[in-house]
Amino acid sequence: MYFHLASGENDVVMQWPTLNRQAKIVVMDQDPDIQLRMSSARSLTTDLIKTPDGKLRWDNQTNVGTYDPGCGCYRGESRGWRNMIKHFDLRQQNYLKNDDLIIFIDFEDITSLIKTEVPINPKE
Repeated sequence: MYFHLASGENDVVMQWPTLNRQAKIVVMDQDPDIQLRMSSARSLTTDLIKTPDGKLRWDNQTNVGTYDPGCGCYRGESRGWRNMIKHFDLRQQNYLKNDDLIIFIDFEDITSLIKTEVPINPKE
């Protein structure tokens, strides 16, 4: 399961670069008993890492991404997990229901956490 930014028509109103954002991806366990659900979740946080040519990885993808004819957009490098969930678990648990797999993706600003009482040093 991988995550990447892609350019779009609303890029002009977006805040760039998208630093201090957390991308959370959840594959939902659809067990009817909520107490038995074991959803699988992973998250990543955007940072100040630069591309080989010195641009911020999480900047506007029109400026730093690669054109993808499949979507007609510019998209950035994919970040994520090759083994987020095993095929065995997809079938043994209740992740698949009526051949449907539910995936939630959240992209949230966590800048306020940096300005808490506990000092932290962001990576550069």
